[in-house]
Amino acid sequence: GAGDECDPEPIAERIMEAFSKPFSLLNDINVDLECTIGISLYPNDAENVNDLLIASDLALYRAKQAGKNQFLLFDRSMREEFQNKVELARRVKSALELGEFEMFYQPQIEMRTGRVLGIEALLRWRDPERGLRMPTEFIEVIEHSDGAQQLGTFVLDRAISDAAEWHRQGINFGRLGINITAAQLRDTNFIDHFLSRLLTHGLPPEKTAVEILESTVLSSQNRRLRALFDELNDLDISVEFDDFGTGYASLMHLRQLPVNRVKIDREFVLDLPNNDNHENIVHGVINFVTKLGLELVAEGVETVEQAQLLSSWGCECAQGYLFARPAAVEDVTAYLKLADYKRSLEHVARAQAGGTEDLVIPMAAGAGADPS
Repeated sequence: GAGDECDPEPIAERIMEAFSKPFSLLNDINVDLECTIGISLYPNDAENVNDLLIASDLALYRAKQAGKNQFLLFDRSMREEFQNKVELARRVKSALELGEFEMFYQPQIEMRTGRVLGIEALLRWRDPERGLRMPTEFIEVIEHSDGAQQLGTFVLDRAISDAAEWHRQGINFGRLGINITAAQLRDTNFIDHFLSRLLTHGLPPEKTAVEILESTVLSSQNRRLRALFDELNDLDISVEFDDFGTGYASLMHLRQLPVNRVKIDREFVLDLPNNDNHENIVHGVINFVTKLGLELVAEGVETVEQAQLLSSWGCECAQGYLFARPAAVEDVTAYLKLADYKRSLEHVARAQAGGTEDLVIPMAAGAGADPS
């Protein structure tokens, strides 16, 4: 463009209009296409071709994030955001080398008995500059870099090592749930890496589960996922949908893919019973998943009332602050050694009514809730 002398929006609108109509190919085949456009202007946004292309690409990326099939003009905040992401990716790689990452764990409890049915491994970054940081702050930034693979390897190795030690001591932890990223799913050697860690540390495959975000499943090809899930099931490694929501596509995936367990997104649980829409959603998901014969876990359970409501609907397993906060391996080990009855919903309710809350793991400073 030529700065103020050129208005790019009418041009972009005409291009979008052209792509809104089906394209006819040979044999009368019609193809529907989407068009997303990023725009930068000379000399306002950059003064050479290379920088103009970079600016346009940043605008295009932001437009795709906003929902695709639209156009967006570059603004300087995009360059600043990009530079911040580059710096964060560099810091993550450095943090791996400096040993700043660690694993926290949060148990999943059978509410009626207090028995531990599983435990989720949660990554934390002890950043000297910012304190304890959640994965949501940095995972997306490194998703398409070699740092994602290195971080995934760290999580597998450390979590399996900790669980293997519990197994050797005869401490019940149910199954170890490990969050798997989209980058790991794309790795054709993922299962080999997983099995290698199990063999190295001496943990039976049936004591593990892979937790895969619903959004990752929806963005992946069904055929490839089915082959991967079948192979995991053949190895007695459980497959779990994490942060499960309400989309029709999500429900169809439960019918089509060999999934063993579903974790209801904490965002739907946190405001129960004060949100009628979320009550209907959670109750409906529980009914649907139960009829499919799959296991269920409700995330984000923080009150006795929420736990009792979920239990009355048929969801017997919960994960949340009511029973245990995410904590370091030493604290979780002590928690796992407690008698099961001390974690039952009945016992927790009595303890809270009596004004004591010493049955949950005290959260380490900055540990925070885990949204993943």
